[in-house]
Amino acid sequence: MPGISESLSEHHRQFEQQIAAAQEAAGARDWQSYRVRVAALREVLEAHIELEERHLLPAFERATPQAVRVTEAVRAEHAEIRTQLARLAAAAPAVDPEGCRAELESLELTLRRHAAQEEGMLYRAFEHLPLPEAPAEEATPELDVRGLEPPAPMMRIMEALARAPQQALRVRIHREPFPLYELLAERGFGWRTTPLADGSYELLIQRSAP
Repeated sequence: MPGISESLSEHHRQFEQQIAAAQEAAGARDWQSYRVRVAALREVLEAHIELEERHLLPAFERATPQAVRVTEAVRAEHAEIRTQLARLAAAAPAVDPEGCRAELESLELTLRRHAAQEEGMLYRAFEHLPLPEAPAEEATPELDVRGLEPPAPMMRIMEALARAPQQALRVRIHREPFPLYELLAERGFGWRTTPLADGSYELLIQRSAP
């Protein structure tokens, strides 16, 4: 899937920023902000892991059967990350602030190691998974859903795809739509996500090859 490597690597950079924000809140003993930031981190990490395990890792295994050992190791690390997230969610920062900080630092180290392993090999392999390009002679329709409140962006995107399911669709959106990825994959669409300089994202959505 061309472009997926950059998108997934950008997820890792975002996780680093969210952990830093949670650590800052913990250092200031702003436990309300800390809980909000840890909950947000858990949500995006779970979505990232779900995307990889339900769609990308199986596609990689189908294309490269001998890579099963690699994907098994990735899933084991995902399980470790989920365990750490559960411990963070269950911890009481006001009662055990040092323990919470230690858990957060442990998660940070795990994610750094995991990101280095994925970006060093796995994500490069994803680039070779098939995603058909739109015919050069046809103009690709564009849809701008920036600024719309959920669930309006997802509804408009799916409505546009329903009207012309065989035609590529280019979308501008103000944040990366993790829930949309699962919906697209379930309906047989591939996508390429490109972060833009203004902080928004461009998605190229196309029907996946049979």
